[in-house]
Amino acid sequence: MSRSKAPSVFKAKCATCHHYTKNATGPPLKGFMQRAHSEEWFRKFIRNQDDLIEEGDSLAIAIQEQRPTKGMHYHNLSDKELDDLIEYLQ
Repeated sequence: MSRSKAPSVFKAKCATCHHYTKNATGPPLKGFMQRAHSEEWFRKFIRNQDDLIEEGDSLAIAIQEQRPTKGMHYHNLSDKELDDLIEYLQ
């Protein structure tokens, strides 16, 4: 995916629940990498947050407890798509 496609991926996969600077159904995305344990953790959370919750990950559990919806992240993104999306959001 070229960088120019990252905005359309964001709109299709993220924008319904996330704003950049304010709370919505999901938390704001500004500063998301600073809140995540690591980039690897963030990638895993985006792909399937329930795996982290089942593993007892405290951050994933805390995020889930703050949200009205459950199990929302099941995004089948390639590594390249996720790289581009992370770069776009930062």
